[in-house]
Amino acid sequence: MKNQKPKTNMQTSKNFSYKVKSKSTVLLFFICVFNIWSLIFNISYASNVGYSSLQIIPSARECGMGGTGVVSGLGPQAMYFNPALTSNVSSFAVNVNYTKWLLDMYEQSIFLVRPFSSFNLGLGVVNFNAGKLDFRPDYPTDEPIADFNPVDFNFLVNFSKSTETDKFRTGFGVSGRYYYQKIYEYTATGVGVDLGTTIDLPANLKVGIAIKDFGTKMEFIREDFSLPTRAVGGVIYNINFSNITMRDCFDVNYLFNDKELNFNLGVELSYKDLFFVRGGYRINKNTNSYNAGFGILVKNIRIEYALSPNNLDIGNTHHISIGFGY
Repeated sequence: MKNQKPKTNMQTSKNFSYKVKSKSTVLLFFICVFNIWSLIFNISYASNVGYSSLQIIPSARECGMGGTGVVSGLGPQAMYFNPALTSNVSSFAVNVNYTKWLLDMYEQSIFLVRPFSSFNLGLGVVNFNAGKLDFRPDYPTDEPIADFNPVDFNFLVNFSKSTETDKFRTGFGVSGRYYYQKIYEYTATGVGVDLGTTIDLPANLKVGIAIKDFGTKMEFIREDFSLPTRAVGGVIYNINFSNITMRDCFDVNYLFNDKELNFNLGVELSYKDLFFVRGGYRINKNTNSYNAGFGILVKNIRIEYALSPNNLDIGNTHHISIGFGY
């Protein structure tokens, strides 16, 4: 007792500041969880659910890992999975994706993030093209009278921020979204929001939750439909073996309108974080259940590829992504 030195005012102040930061971070995390939980029980639904292209994975890396991304997402495109994940981006970053979907359908997207002193700003555009379709009148005819090209556009504006203490790091994010669909000469528009949070825990463990595509009803002519609103939660655990890192990922998705529960499993093996091999499995999916991919990092440029085999005899889905700055 005699040898113990009394704490100085500076030490007392530091300890108090640390406790306040820790409690504030935990409080912000649970406030975000409460708000998301409140949204779950206050969603109003239309009788129909549309805009199914929102469930296509616009990134080769996350596709190769079985669609997991609410915690494991990396880079600007991570805002599509959880708006809080862009808080991990520390420099200007860009990601460009192209997906060869079924038949002559395809999807293309671009995402970018620019860090500022107090928050990160992200922008994203996703375009799904359904290819050319025949337009036929109500009466029988041998030849179509015209053709048309259905398209979907989804625009994102993302804001994210993180708080950090000696023990853990918490990320928060929100994305405003604008939806546009065109079929023949008819259009439908809507607005929505994504909310999400992540928290880094000790022992290489990280968890996260998000509400995605919570927004207004959309309408074609006189028929309205809801967005595929869903809640997503996930966890990622990293295991290090010398120069090799294994990332094990698990996501659970709940689609409110369809009352459907899906599970995604993914794993990524990396060598010195330069070469990557990935695999994943999506439970309760009739098509594209298995996924695999690989990637390479060369001078801050990432090149990714993923394959999604289909159970139906209509071809496979190929994903290609190029990114830099993360």
